Amino acid sequence: MLALELIDSGLLLARQRGENSEVLTEVPGIAFLGDDTTRTGEAAVERIRLNPLLAHTNFWRGLSTEELTRPSRLARTTADIAFAQAEQLLGPHKAEGESVLLAVPAGYSREQLPLLLGVINETGVRVSGLVDAALAACSLEPAPARVLHLDLELHQAILTVLEYSGGDRSGLKRSRYEIALRHGVLDLNQTVRQLIAETFISKTRFDPLHDATTEQRLVGQVPGLLAQLREQEQTVVSMQFGDRPLEVEIERAQVIAALEPHYVELLRLVQGARVAGMQIQLRLAPRIAAYPGLVERFGTLRDCEVRLLPRGAAALGTLQHEATVSRPDSLALVYHLPIARATGAESTAEPEATPAPLRPTHLLFQGRAW
Repeated sequence: MLALELIDSGLLLARQRGENSEVLTEVPGIAFLGDDTTRTGEAAVERIRLNPLLAHTNFWRGLSTEELTRPSRLARTTADIAFAQAEQLLGPHKAEGESVLLAVPAGYSREQLPLLLGVINETGVRVSGLVDAALAACSLEPAPARVLHLDLELHQAILTVLEYSGGDRSGLKRSRYEIALRHGVLDLNQTVRQLIAETFISKTRFDPLHDATTEQRLVGQVPGLLAQLREQEQTVVSMQFGDRPLEVEIERAQVIAALEPHYVELLRLVQGARVAGMQIQLRLAPRIAAYPGLVERFGTLRDCEVRLLPRGAAALGTLQHEATVSRPDSLALVYHLPIARATGAESTAEPEATPAPLRPTHLLFQGRAW
């Protein structure tokens, strides 16, 4: 059985055989439309800034049958582009006769879900079930009364609220979700690129964003730079200007300061989903840890336990609950999974008393302080 995690910042395919589950591949939902071929994933990332008009980064979220502004001979709609990437991911497995379970993030419309099923089925690998991606990602271990799941897609952050229900159908269910546009992976990476460009300009008068070739080179360097700054306080970025090599130092603190507007919005997203006086558990997709200081910022939230999920948690959780998710004869998006209650997780637990230094001293109401 296969499971496909449809998060466009990292479409991830996993497989289960017997008792063993493994991640097969992970690629970004990015495409580059050429005259004779449609490149997707990393092959498209390598060209994304060389000719931006031919690059597409929102075809999974914007899935439709409306004609593109600039169609190619092979792709005329976003559904065509999605099929091209799905075919590259699933095509090698259709001869094996396996079916696939889909972990779908919240926010798809009722019109988009049938189209999504059609796109995947067209690859020759049959869809046998769908489940909410955040719910599946949080299903690998027992759950407390309330769980928040945060993930970063290409163009947005998505926070999903999950609640434990008892009774005859005990388990975890999705209750609602919130989306923060312009705070996705592409937005955060663009902020980092802008910081690097400004540093180059101030130190060398060279602007790496002025030329498509050097900007594309910078696109490829940002993930490695972020990985280095997770472990060290500074790193060096090298660029070639003609026959002259140029270098600048980028500090971890600089990157965190540049990303601060994004971090503030992500913390606001989490705070807005909290219930006053109730302790929560925040489970983070692993791609969030790529950004220096972000996981630590969530750790400063009061009465909030932060957990970093493993890579492919949504796909692996989907496979773990195959018996519940798989409904080949009556496909429906699953919002509820029979997950055990976390030991000692009582919704009636009293919150800790607020320490004296954090207690409010005044109440502001209608222009008066009491």
